[in-house]
Amino acid sequence: MKRFESLVIDAHAHIGRLPGHVNFRYTPEELVRCLEAENVALAVTSSASSTTVGQQFGTDEILDAAERYPNRIGALVWINPFDPGWEADAERAAERGVIGIKVHPRLDTYAVDFESLAAVFAFARRRSLPICTHAETGDYSAERYAELVACFDDVPLVLYHVNAGRPIAGILLARRYPNVYLETCGVPREAIDIALDVVGPRKILFGIDAPIYFDIGRVVPGVKGPVRTYHDGTRDIEELVKSPADRDAILSGNAVRLFGLESRVG
Repeated sequence: MKRFESLVIDAHAHIGRLPGHVNFRYTPEELVRCLEAENVALAVTSSASSTTVGQQFGTDEILDAAERYPNRIGALVWINPFDPGWEADAERAAERGVIGIKVHPRLDTYAVDFESLAAVFAFARRRSLPICTHAETGDYSAERYAELVACFDDVPLVLYHVNAGRPIAGILLARRYPNVYLETCGVPREAIDIALDVVGPRKILFGIDAPIYFDIGRVVPGVKGPVRTYHDGTRDIEELVKSPADRDAILSGNAVRLFGLESRVG
């Protein structure tokens, strides 16, 4: 398999039990094998078990994975603001070195609004942690974060998938607010091209949702579709971004800066 010669960081990865099938799960070892196969330095990773099994279980799972693979897995603590124990889990995770917070309003079944997420943003501010969110249309759409990112203008917000189904909304939010960033997983090539023009390469991060649809050496029940690789995920960026410095920023530099990864990737 082809290997990257320059530094690549995946800003959007998972372990744990994902929604959709009781055996739809990935281990830290399977994710690490995917990284090593193509020489991807590190994955910014959350545990989907936080939503399918329980927040405390998922927090334990991602903290254990990151402590076993500190140079491959950077932990995001997945927070459901309606879980009574969210702040205790978040504090424990922060004490053990997580690099950010993950929220997924759709899977955790709440609409994005100031009341629901203000306390999470306040925690992120206090702990100097970025927030990554699954953004998509409807009650979970990018523009619904406007009041939050305006109030908490020192808290970076990464829009996973830019804004799935309607990427222009995510691009415009990132243009309007300096603390909003975009991530490329599943984003149409033309939307990446527009984002490059509108917000520039310093606000775009590469991510691919690994190891979903990767060859991990076993069949995962509930997962259908062609096998993909990291090189598949980076192709649009490599073809659209002509400047090596801008390409490096998207593939790794922006993630290093945003998540404080300097000591992990040299």
